[in-house]
Amino acid sequence: MDCWDWSFGDGRDFLALGWMENVLNYLIWRQRIMPVIGIFISSEARGEEYAGNRKKAYSAFVIEEIFPLIRKKFRILTTPESVATFGISNGGNMALWLGLEYPEVFQNIAAQSSNVEDSIALGYQRTPFLKSQFYLDVGTYDIPVCLHLMDNLVNILETRGFVYVYKHYPEGHSWGSWRAHIDEGLEMFFPGPAAGTD
Repeated sequence: MDCWDWSFGDGRDFLALGWMENVLNYLIWRQRIMPVIGIFISSEARGEEYAGNRKKAYSAFVIEEIFPLIRKKFRILTTPESVATFGISNGGNMALWLGLEYPEVFQNIAAQSSNVEDSIALGYQRTPFLKSQFYLDVGTYDIPVCLHLMDNLVNILETRGFVYVYKHYPEGHSWGSWRAHIDEGLEMFFPGPAAGTD
């Protein structure tokens, strides 16, 4: 069986705090998403690798080392529309960076309560049109700068005609919020026959 492919920054936290093994098994079993391979990648120096001067080195590691290894081991789809990247907070910044720098790999980008560096927002404003689609959410009680940066990014995506979903929830900057709503991004990118049910 061919599987869709997606990656997470903050891999250990997505597994431990986001319960992603359970989430994926449940969504696939309920046919709310297609079968997927989840790649959970962590970082050595999170701030620098996700929102600093080591973004290029980190993303090269993901693209040039991790993905070829996974694709050699598993039978997965490799077209950009079958691949997604997810991140929270600074990890969302990395997801947005990957979508901008590697549109030939990632067409689906999810960023929750995200930091958005000015250079990335400007990149989406100036880039030739991409087929990328975005799932974005933020908490009403989130870190104020995240609210501002996410709203600004959405204005750019709207102006440029990108496909996106953007939601505000009465939540804070927390795993409770991210875990509660990550299903929506998964169902947007990899809808199964029963997507949107339950």
